[in-house]
Amino acid sequence: MADFTSIVRKVISFEAGYQNHSSDKSGNCLSSVYGCSTSTCIGTNHGIGAKTLQEYIRGCPTQDQMINLSKDTARAIYKSMFWDTIGGDYIADKYVAHNIFDTNANQHSLLKFIVRNALTSCGFSITVGYPFSTTVVNAINQCDPKTLFNAINEQRRAYYTKTAIAQGRVDEDGNPIVPQSWLDRCSLDYNDDSWLGFSGSVDFLNACGDNPTEEEEAILEAANSDLATNLKHIKNMKYGFWANNYYYVLIPACILFLGMGILGYKKWFSK
Repeated sequence: MADFTSIVRKVISFEAGYQNHSSDKSGNCLSSVYGCSTSTCIGTNHGIGAKTLQEYIRGCPTQDQMINLSKDTARAIYKSMFWDTIGGDYIADKYVAHNIFDTNANQHSLLKFIVRNALTSCGFSITVGYPFSTTVVNAINQCDPKTLFNAINEQRRAYYTKTAIAQGRVDEDGNPIVPQSWLDRCSLDYNDDSWLGFSGSVDFLNACGDNPTEEEEAILEAANSDLATNLKHIKNMKYGFWANNYYYVLIPACILFLGMGILGYKKWFSK
C-alpha cells in the first residue's frame, strides 16, 4: 500500500514555500465562511491555500499565520484533508496514490473530473464523489497502474492548460503559457521511482527539510490524523485537566460512593 509519509515529502518539495501571486486569487484569498473577507488575500505556503488553512483552523487566518505555517502543520493538513479523503492508505499502487494525492493538493476542484476521466481508460464509467467512496478506490485498484497513472497525467496537463488560459497566462498570440512547475507535476515517469524519494537518499530527505520527529510520524500515520489536536491531547490540553487526569475524579467519586453505601447500610439496619 501507499505510504503517506514518503509521498508528502515530495509534494511539499514541489511547492517551494510561501507565495502570494496576484494571478492566483482563488488560492490566495479567503472565502466568506466564518465571517472572513473575500478581499483578504494571505497567499499560500507549502501548497496549502488560504481557504484550506481557513477551513483547518475554522476561522480567518492572517497573512502572518500563512507565512509562518510550519511544514509539520502542512503535513497534518495534507493528511487529514487531502490524503484520508482519497482513501490514500487503501490505494495499492504508491505511484498512483502520489498522483491522485498531488492532484487533490494542487487541482482540488478538478480532482473528481480528472480521476473520473482517467478511470474511463480502464473501462470504468462511474461517478466520482468526494471524499472517495470504497467503490472508487476499488476501481482505482483494479486498473492497470501504469495506464491509470499516465491517464491522470494527461488529464492534469489538459486542465492545467485550461487553468492557464482562464488566468490570462497567454502569449501575444493567445497561446497558453503553462508554468513549468505545473508541467513538472504531470510529467513524472512511472518507470522511474526516484522522484518519489523511495530510494532513501539522504540528500533528498535533507533537501525537504524539517523532517518530523518519531512522535509526529506516529501521529501522522494514524487514521484521521490532526496534528494540532493530537498534540493537545498528549499535553493534557484537549479536554481540560480533569478529563485527562480522570483518576483525580474517579478515585474520590468511588470513595464517596462507598462511604454513602456504608452510611445507608448502617441506617437501614439500625432501624
